[in-house]
Amino acid sequence: MGIDVEVVERCEISPPPLSTQELEEREVGLSMMDVPWLFFSPTQPLFFYAYPHSLSHFTSTALPLLKLSLSRSLLHSLPLSARLRLHPRPPLLLLCSSHTVSLTVAAAAAADDEDVFRRLSTHHPRDAALFHLLVPSLPPISNSSSSPPVPLFAAQVTVFPNSGLCLGLACHHVVADARTLNLFLKAWASLSRQLSSPAPHPSLRGFFSAPPCYDRTVLRDPRGMLHRFLFEWWSCECQAPSSPFNGAGFPHMVRSTFVVGTTEMDSIRKWILSRCSSGNLSHPPHLSPYVLTCAFLWVVWVNAHLSLQAHNNPKPATHRGPVYFGFIAGGLTRLGYPVPASYFGNCVGFGRAEATVHELVGENGIVVAANALGSTVKRLDKDLFADAERWISDWRAFSESELHVTVAGSPKVDLYDMDFGWGRPVKIEDISIDKSRAISLHESRDVKGGIEAGIALPKPTMDAFASLFKAGLKVMKQTTLPNPNS
Repeated sequence: MGIDVEVVERCEISPPPLSTQELEEREVGLSMMDVPWLFFSPTQPLFFYAYPHSLSHFTSTALPLLKLSLSRSLLHSLPLSARLRLHPRPPLLLLCSSHTVSLTVAAAAAADDEDVFRRLSTHHPRDAALFHLLVPSLPPISNSSSSPPVPLFAAQVTVFPNSGLCLGLACHHVVADARTLNLFLKAWASLSRQLSSPAPHPSLRGFFSAPPCYDRTVLRDPRGMLHRFLFEWWSCECQAPSSPFNGAGFPHMVRSTFVVGTTEMDSIRKWILSRCSSGNLSHPPHLSPYVLTCAFLWVVWVNAHLSLQAHNNPKPATHRGPVYFGFIAGGLTRLGYPVPASYFGNCVGFGRAEATVHELVGENGIVVAANALGSTVKRLDKDLFADAERWISDWRAFSESELHVTVAGSPKVDLYDMDFGWGRPVKIEDISIDKSRAISLHESRDVKGGIEAGIALPKPTMDAFASLFKAGLKVMKQTTLPNPNS
């Protein structure tokens, strides 16, 4: 399957100035929760929509509304159109309503007779390289003294004539976490959908429950983590900070999506409880749908990589030290003090669960994984910043072995509800995981309460992962809880 993408239009979208004051540039400092994301590549979500119309129909009808709604939505999300100034120190966001966001319009044509849109928007393995043509580009963040101010957000719409369209985004995480970006996208989508309906149209303020809060001082920093993180950033000697999240990906990669539904989650939970009861093992302290899904995926991930290593090398090198599973933890409910729900920025922490290879590949591997993940969640509930001084060094440790894995995204943000007037997305992908050795998680489109896991791996590893995923769920479903009265 091949695909050709031709740019039709490039434009710059700015928020509409409502007063002379809003044309003036103002500075917003970074918080201690923003700075660690300077080390990361942009997040790159793709949203596929069914759109059985021609390119000319899109450019004459949908595109003007998409531009107008983007402009109006940016008025309440100015940091997305801001510029990140890195020098002179310290780094700052430069906010001004005259700043713009890049919007690219492109047309896709299949290089063969396949329905390329349908193929790209399935769960089955697909060539990962094809998706990168659908993602807008953003300049990297650099700590070089000659680095100019960096734009933080860009969008691209690629039309597959008479088939569908893809909205691709690129956003530097330093400006917004997943919750914040999702609020903006929902507002943009809602306004676009409303504008496509007959007048009268609602006012912009109706889409936001409260004015956005850009004040970074609402986040307390009693341990001085901001200065510690900035020191680590400035200490990087290379122009593009060394990080597993800035790599070039792996050759011959494919993307697949795996769904863990509520039935499968219940089977995993019963299997864990059964093993704990029969083996007199301690019960995991937290068995949420998220922990159940991540525990299962973690064990499958490790076993898939090890099985391939054993196949390629009869005497593979032994992995020494712990294996890590990293994830992002929301901060709004964990800080112990109120933060406005309209806060626009990062309010998240980092969790790193660990276990040994021997434990994860053993017969109680999923129990071990669930215990490690559940204990880490509970620890973060008590103190989000307990290990904050190690956040950046912990992230760097993920580059040391392909057995380590992180999670991107969250199944709590309801991305499949994002309707611009074209209906719900038929598929969502996160392209940034190609470079980051991560698993993307979001809610399932078609399975209520389910979670979709996006994976990008070299094809042999993906084949092993898919086989183990299927076999593992089959084993889970055959387990029943022991009768406590027997």
